[in-house]
Amino acid sequence: MIIQLINIRTGEGRVLRNSALTFFVLFLATCPAFSQAPKLPDNRNATVQELESRGDALRSQKDYSAAAEAYTDAIRKAPKNALLWNKLGMTELQIGAGAQGNERTLHFNQARANFERAVKLKSDYAEAVNNIGVVYYQQGDYRKAISRYKRALEIRDSASFHSNLGSV
Repeated sequence: MIIQLINIRTGEGRVLRNSALTFFVLFLATCPAFSQAPKLPDNRNATVQELESRGDALRSQKDYSAAAEAYTDAIRKAPKNALLWNKLGMTELQIGAGAQGNERTLHFNQARANFERAVKLKSDYAEAVNNIGVVYYQQGDYRKAISRYKRALEIRDSASFHSNLGSV
């Protein structure tokens, strides 16, 4: 590739001569990848399943904020889907785990509210009940955590529920 060195007169009358900066500025101004903001997927036209899959993929990539947005958009379309409320709660829990102070408390409380919504929609949703226990455990409220873990075990016997109970 041959690079032609050119002079560029700036708005202030200065001339940029034969510099790598000149080339770089021109490259950025003309390259489509850098001249436009990246296009994000349009969640308005996506189905609930597409939004859920998008949220799952983003969560696996540890882009928790974007995952929460995808789950929230899915919930707007299917507000009685307990699984979506649980996934949104897990995402808030993960965001909270990486935060400190009031922000941590805020995300943990939001996670618990999402898990409780899931349980309200599906009373035998053992994973959501267990996840409420996880929030209480993270917040240091061990009595409530034990109560939730035992309740989850009443619904369904699970090694992970037993493990969580043992951790408390």
